[in-house]
Amino acid sequence: MEKKNELRISFLMLIGIAAMLILLTIALATQTFSLTIQQGETQKFIEQKPAELTALVKEQQAALIGYRWIDKEKKIAAIPIERAMELVVIDSQAK
Repeated sequence: MEKKNELRISFLMLIGIAAMLILLTIALATQTFSLTIQQGETQKFIEQKPAELTALVKEQQAALIGYRWIDKEKKIAAIPIERAMELVVIDSQAK
């Protein structure tokens, strides 16, 4: 009779350990899945640019690549940055 009780206790312990391992696996899988989704949502948020920032970037790019008057009365103009760099190189070579 005592052997039957030992077998039942051993069997119950085995079932308990197996259940704990299954629950631990499920918990880790759920945590990993949650973190993966959270990182994806964070990345989407980071990649979205506010409209004001987008407009400011376009304005700054236009200022760097276009010709325009800064002060027409004093005859001060802005030129594209590429052209300005070329003129600096030409000026430095001339000196």
